[in-house]
Amino acid sequence: MRSIRPQSVAVLTFAALLALSTGAAAQTPPTRTPVTVQAGAPGEASTRIEAQNLSELGGVNWVEEDARFMQGMIPHHAQALQMTQLVREKSRDGDIRRVALRMEISQRDEIALMRRWLADRGAEVPASALFTEPDTVLASLERVRAGTMPAMDHGGMHAGDHAMAGGGDDHAAMGHGDGMEMMPGMLTPEELRQLAEAEGEEFDRLFLEYMIRHHEGAIVMVDALFAADGAGQESEIFQFASHVDADQRAEVARMRAMLEARMEPGAR
Repeated sequence: MRSIRPQSVAVLTFAALLALSTGAAAQTPPTRTPVTVQAGAPGEASTRIEAQNLSELGGVNWVEEDARFMQGMIPHHAQALQMTQLVREKSRDGDIRRVALRMEISQRDEIALMRRWLADRGAEVPASALFTEPDTVLASLERVRAGTMPAMDHGGMHAGDHAMAGGGDDHAAMGHGDGMEMMPGMLTPEELRQLAEAEGEEFDRLFLEYMIRHHEGAIVMVDALFAADGAGQESEIFQFASHVDADQRAEVARMRAMLEARMEPGAR
């Protein structure tokens, strides 16, 4: 048998490795530039951002309409806390109590976020931001029952101007009813009083009907924000408003299903 010299084996091995390396290189896919997609506002298409334009995204600043949106959403959320407090007092329905608790936690956290957002930008913080305090919510409901709680507004006063526990004018701190427009979907003082006086199944039905309307009002506010020229583009407010829109829509669908179930024949 003919022997193979070591030198020949080395040459053959090198040639084989070179061929494998060349083949692997030929199969390596070409380098692709990463694609960045900016999510659109609720209901709108996303936008593809070219690499050379990415640096511009970080420079988007807030506009006055953004601040007005936050200033309006705070009293809107504050009234939701009044409504969920009534659930604690009046409803025995486990499903409604669970829905109300989720709302209470999220609305309270979001009021704190909005308050910080406004303060960080030197914008006015509405007095209704104080409604994150349970004692303040309870005090406001006592005024509702007494018929002395005016329509909640969001203007004319900074939250720090009146201390609820320091002998300040709590009437002013909770809204002084100076005729300013309420936010979409909010209950009038008469409707809130009607809810506070309802009992049993009537309360549960009214709560669902009023809270559905209340949530739909928040969706209207988000739509108006994104429709305003230059508004809703700053990163933090874009994320917050988009979250509010998605969250409110999901809760509206959940509450509608609960309300429809109560209207079916034989429902409790």
